[in-house]
Amino acid sequence: SEFFIECRENHSQWILDNYERIVSPYARSQMCLVLGFRGDESCLDFLINQAELFARNYPNDNLEQGPIIAAYMLSGETKYLTMY
Repeated sequence: SEFFIECRENHSQWILDNYERIVSPYARSQMCLVLGFRGDESCLDFLINQAELFARNYPNDNLEQGPIIAAYMLSGETKYLTMY
């Protein structure tokens, strides 16, 4: 996921187009997080749906945090996020 964040080109559309091919739930959560850094507001519905899916299907793994944080970032609500 760091590659997509640091890359000069924006690969958000590639992530969205190929998301279903990503097998690992953890990797999917990380790609959602990348969309928070590189995507735009058009990704918000996708991210909210992914957060709900992760919370429902993986309730003990906190995988919903990737798309939740990404949605906050895209909505401009970064004042609630703390980076360590």
